[in-house]
Amino acid sequence: MLKAKTKIGFADIAICILSLAAAVILLIFALSSSSLTANVSVTSENFESSYSLNDDRTVQISSCGYTLTLEIKDGAARIAKCDCPDKVCVSTGWIKDRSRIIVCAPAKTVIRIENGGGGTDVDFVAGR
Repeated sequence: MLKAKTKIGFADIAICILSLAAAVILLIFALSSSSLTANVSVTSENFESSYSLNDDRTVQISSCGYTLTLEIKDGAARIAKCDCPDKVCVSTGWIKDRSRIIVCAPAKTVIRIENGGGGTDVDFVAGR
C-alpha cells in the first residue's frame, strides 16, 4: 500500500496569510465606506429628499395635511413629532441602519436609511 506524503511548504502558508489579510482589508474598507455615506431618505406624497446621517438637523415635512418633524442626531433618525392620529411613526423611535424604517400611513411618508454612495449596502451576515 502506498502512502501519499503531504507537505505544507512556505508558499502554501504565504498564500493563506495573504488571502486572509486581503479579506480583512476589504471587510474593513466596506464597513467604513458604507457608514460614511449613509443618508436618510424621505419619501412622501409630494416631497422627496435625502439628508446626510452625519449632519445633525431637524426637518419639517408636510404631507397630506399632516406635519412631521424629522430629527437627525448622532448618526440616527426619528420622527420627533407628528400631528397624525395614531402616532405610530413617533413610537417607532430611532433608526440607524437599513434594518428598520419609519412609516407614517396617514401622511403617506416613509423614512429609511440608504447608502448614499451609489454602492451596495451588504448585510455581511446574510450575504445580501
